[in-house]
Amino acid sequence: IDNNNRIWATTRDRGIIVLNENLQLIRQIEYTGTSTNSPKISRPARVVMGPDGNIWSCGGNGIIRIDTSTFSVDTFGGTPLSRFSNRYCAPVLFTDKNNLWFASSRSGVFHYNLLSQSLDSFNTKNGLVSNAIFDLNCDKMKNVYVGTIAGLNILFPDGRIKSFTQKDGLL
Repeated sequence: IDNNNRIWATTRDRGIIVLNENLQLIRQIEYTGTSTNSPKISRPARVVMGPDGNIWSCGGNGIIRIDTSTFSVDTFGGTPLSRFSNRYCAPVLFTDKNNLWFASSRSGVFHYNLLSQSLDSFNTKNGLVSNAIFDLNCDKMKNVYVGTIAGLNILFPDGRIKSFTQKDGLL
């Protein structure tokens, strides 16, 4: 739900829909591949309200940001996020207004700082129990919880990674 109380939702094959409080369709934002206002997301998996007041979406072909006033789409050309424009990305998580976390195509988890435009990656080579990510979450201390097919990782702000697998008693 955006700042105008509109509901944003993904659909399997019809892009992103925006509904008013009475559940009437206001806008449908579909991938057409031809317009600059067309999201490049071919199969949107998630929509989240960003700390910037915009809607962020991820899925097939990367991550986009949609202005909730104009419905214009930012595909992040010229930023490190553009390298994911041909990859499936989901889920996305903001730990604060400047820090975006997301998973991509069995490649682990990525941390993108919006201010510095720096991109860091976390995968099995540097401590994750798996590169196949189901979900991301965080707590008040900005610890990032990474749910994978092989267990749970906690990424601490100081760089430590703690893992929980079946060997640790995880069901």
